[in-house]
Amino acid sequence: MPGKLMGIVEVPLRGRYGHGKVANVDEDFAEAVRMHKWYLANGCAYAKIGGVTVYLHRYICAIADIPIARRIDHVNRDKLDCRLENLTPRPVRKSPDPIRNPHPFGDGDGEQHLSGEELDGSERLLRAYLTERQTQLEQQADEPLWLATGRIAKLTIEGLTKTQAAWWSSLGEWDVHTISHTHPALHVGPKPPRRPATGDLWRDTSGLPHVVKEYSPAHAWSIVLDNVSPGMPRRAVQSRISTLISDVEVRVRWPRLIALHEDIKIMLANRMGQAGRNGRPAYLACATLAALLKVDTKHVVELLANYRRTLTSAGAVLPTNRTRPQVLA
Repeated sequence: MPGKLMGIVEVPLRGRYGHGKVANVDEDFAEAVRMHKWYLANGCAYAKIGGVTVYLHRYICAIADIPIARRIDHVNRDKLDCRLENLTPRPVRKSPDPIRNPHPFGDGDGEQHLSGEELDGSERLLRAYLTERQTQLEQQADEPLWLATGRIAKLTIEGLTKTQAAWWSSLGEWDVHTISHTHPALHVGPKPPRRPATGDLWRDTSGLPHVVKEYSPAHAWSIVLDNVSPGMPRRAVQSRISTLISDVEVRVRWPRLIALHEDIKIMLANRMGQAGRNGRPAYLACATLAALLKVDTKHVVELLANYRRTLTSAGAVLPTNRTRPQVLA
């Protein structure tokens, strides 16, 4: 906040923490400043004016008729130097550019970018998986660096598959298998079996159309197949039930992510810097997503921090559970 050259006046501070210390102001504002008693807190001079705490650097801007920015920095980093020329608005933090998805999943046309919410959900899923295996993210005694790097990379790729955290990427080759199970014999009749066990099936013929129910661990019957025609053969009913209750296994073959291997070496050397302030699982999750998106890990970290900061400032609660593909055992 540039202004004309003025003399400097020292304003003595009061109180336990301000005793013996002074704040510097321009002589043009000295008279107005001396009308109040100034104290020291958190390195800044303040006064109680009309029952409200007012910091000296903001008071100077107010009486100088200068618009007060949300944040004000001291150029020389001395918070007690409140000369007008030493005060400047703190620059607004620039939001990182959105991340383009180079390998989108699906047949969409044109460029596709990941939203902050999608990236946040992916990072949380993968970070939770890696947190449960945090002890495996260390280089073991007598373990060569190349072996530790490969082992951790394999663990991370397994996490990608089991959590389906990168559901938006077509970089992996997705293969879905249906696993059928053998079910107990189907009981048919208007009344349930006398001594049912968990998993038992009952074709209830007490009404039309028929329904098939399964006995749950909570000792209750729940419908698994409705609208069953009375003339439908038993074998056809069992076939439909097998299809409904079968499990789905997802296998994904991911290519070798060179950038991920390099980030793992950085992690093992504890050279993560600010990007690693949330721990190894968080860093590794961001590094994995960055490798898939072909961007720097720092870009992913900054984008997530900005998205979560926006939610916090808006008073929103950061999500802990969100609708995402089911984690595979």
